Amino acid sequence: MRFALALAALFAVTSCAGEEPPENSDTECCTVTIRTLVPEGTGTIYLAGNLPELGPWQPDGLAMTGEGRERLLIDGDVEASHEIAEFKKDPLEYFADWEGSGVLGRLVYWADVESEFLGRTRHVEIWLPPGYDDDPSVRYPVLYMHDGQNLFDPRIANTGVDWGVDEAVVRLSDRGVIPPVIVVGAWSTAERGPEYSPWHGAPGYARFLLEELMPKIDAEFRTLTGPDNTAVAGSSMGGLLSFYLVTHHPDAFGACACLRGGVGAGPRGRRRGEPRRDSLRHARHRGGTDRPGGRAILVRLRH
Repeated sequence: MRFALALAALFAVTSCAGEEPPENSDTECCTVTIRTLVPEGTGTIYLAGNLPELGPWQPDGLAMTGEGRERLLIDGDVEASHEIAEFKKDPLEYFADWEGSGVLGRLVYWADVESEFLGRTRHVEIWLPPGYDDDPSVRYPVLYMHDGQNLFDPRIANTGVDWGVDEAVVRLSDRGVIPPVIVVGAWSTAERGPEYSPWHGAPGYARFLLEELMPKIDAEFRTLTGPDNTAVAGSSMGGLLSFYLVTHHPDAFGACACLRGGVGAGPRGRRRGEPRRDSLRHARHRGGTDRPGGRAILVRLRH
């Protein structure tokens, strides 16, 4: 293992925890040291963030080899260490070892699914609940979810922690809250923002689901069809996309879950503060409920 190092100097004139320092301040306050232990043979390690000097969010924003350039608000000198035991492998290796994810039920992966309506290929995973293989006469409702790479396998999930969708479905099914369901997760791509945006690529994404993916799912697995048996769910922009799908295609999707949905996003596809009130009123008008704070909107269409 070897260390990669990044230093960030903070400059402030009044108080480190107080007011924002002037742009041209040269009074040193604090030093932040970030150490990362990585496997031998690893190339350059980079520090990313939302500051302009770091890209923002460019994967090669700042090489962790010396003195940094960003300004931070810290009360005193800070040192943080993080060990990276290993880096992610090619997703196909995890596909072959899906049981290594510890998932409940069974995972089926479709790699590099093409679409006439979307520019990039994407992986798709299908989660079959426990008991699916026991009785070939039973059919299941289907939940379509976005950002599929984050749903089941912590080795694949962006943050190293999956959403635990399998555990949640099994727990709710055991309690009799919902029936067992099939979950289909389409992975997001580098075009996630425009693909999920109702003002940009969402109509094409809807056609991908309705005309390409859903017919294949229905042909390959024992599904129950129609809006009463089909729901869609997502987080952030995926939540906004879910709301778009359930309101523009109620003949296909009868319910949606918008987790921290980006209902405050404007036509440019960016969040602009609080959720738009007209969107929340629309959700309630359609028979949905919204939790305090606007963190989740659950919509069930009434036919």
